[in-house]
Amino acid sequence: MLIILSLTTSVSAIPMIPHAFYGEVKINGEIAPDGTKVEAFIGGIVYGSTITVDGKYGWDPTFKIPADDKETEEKDGGVDGETIEFYVEGFWARNYNFKNGDVTELDLSVELVELSQVTPEPPTNETESYDDVVMLMTELEEVKLKIESMKVDLENLTREFFLLQTAYNLDVKVLKQRIWYTQIVLLVMTFVMVTLITIVWKKVARM
Repeated sequence: MLIILSLTTSVSAIPMIPHAFYGEVKINGEIAPDGTKVEAFIGGIVYGSTITVDGKYGWDPTFKIPADDKETEEKDGGVDGETIEFYVEGFWARNYNFKNGDVTELDLSVELVELSQVTPEPPTNETESYDDVVMLMTELEEVKLKIESMKVDLENLTREFFLLQTAYNLDVKVLKQRIWYTQIVLLVMTFVMVTLITIVWKKVARM
């Protein structure tokens, strides 16, 4: 009876065996450079940390996740079936279940966003150029409407001039001045429209 109790006590005192891992590490499909950090978490707590050598981890040094010592109140390792989360340089790679005493080959791979993809490029004023184009197009439409309106006015004034000159042979000096003024303004507005079209074209060509 004493022998059985003694054996039971000895067995319960045997520490749990860690779960060892090893394998390759790749980043964006390429072998990870030396010194790449590999970490293992259980329940948000890190229980293992190492770095890569020659694109591998767990060889030298070994990478072991400790087993929880049931004789202590604090949790100090994994329990069979618990999920281990593996991270490479702070990015999640994959999960694996803890198994007391196992040795597992587990390759890790992560896809990281390249720095050039997240670092803003020097300002190109594309947004500003787009806004400018929209504003210029709006102004261009307004100028076109004004020109069309003035063309109608000019046609009406010309028609009125000839009617008065033919029917009444009156002095139409004032009417001539109005026609001349309208023609001048029409030419100016046409020049403005052509200038706006040229500016819009140049800005669109640069976008």
